Amino acid sequence: MVPDDDSVRLLIHELGELDYSLLYQAYSAKGRNPAVDPKTMFEILTYAYSQNIYSSRKIETVCKRDINFM
Repeated sequence: MVPDDDSVRLLIHELGELDYSLLYQAYSAKGRNPAVDPKTMFEILTYAYSQNIYSSRKIETVCKRDINFM
């Protein structure tokens, strides 16, 4: 369980108030839907960068193992 005062909770709260309409407009309506919701991907990348994790392979690993990324 993630503690109530953990930084990931603050980040998700703050990111939840953003307007993601431009982000969604960047995705084409043609073709397949993205495998991961763009908002979720943005939240994952923002949290990873805040934890000094920049490698896509490392982000993939922590998404599988770290409860804060789940």
